[in-house]
Amino acid sequence: MKINSVIFDLDRTLVNLTDFVDWGRAEGLILRVYVKEGVPENLVKTFSGRGLIPLLVNMNEELLKVFPRERAEMIQAKAYEAMEKCELEGVPSTQLMPGCPQVLRWLKAHGVKRGIVSFNSDLVVNKILDLHDIGVLIDAVVARDVRYRMKPHPDQFLLCLEKLG
Repeated sequence: MKINSVIFDLDRTLVNLTDFVDWGRAEGLILRVYVKEGVPENLVKTFSGRGLIPLLVNMNEELLKVFPRERAEMIQAKAYEAMEKCELEGVPSTQLMPGCPQVLRWLKAHGVKRGIVSFNSDLVVNKILDLHDIGVLIDAVVARDVRYRMKPHPDQFLLCLEKLG
């Protein structure tokens, strides 16, 4: 079996961003967005305190049940923008994971396409790739976006595979 493409996660796989972001502050900002945008309080309480990723994934699904799609996506986009502010603060401190550039270069040299599927924003992913000069080693990026469901749903992976051809 020949492997023709590999899809990576970004944070804690290719780079360490996690240790340099105040995720508690991000969650607080996101919760404030939901409340300000009129998301029912019981819904906000149901998903708060379970961690940032479950909060965003579950709220995305629930917003689509409570609001028309356009309104739900607008609310989620504002929540993502709040999170992005915190992520961007950590970008300058990110560190490459051991062996990351070597693995990416080896895959490229062997004709294996390389993609990233990330819970982080597109802006954050691209700033990190540029900062560490590894963007030229990546063929496709699919980052957080209100138009599709986040991992573990397959939406991002399917889009990345499509981009990789």
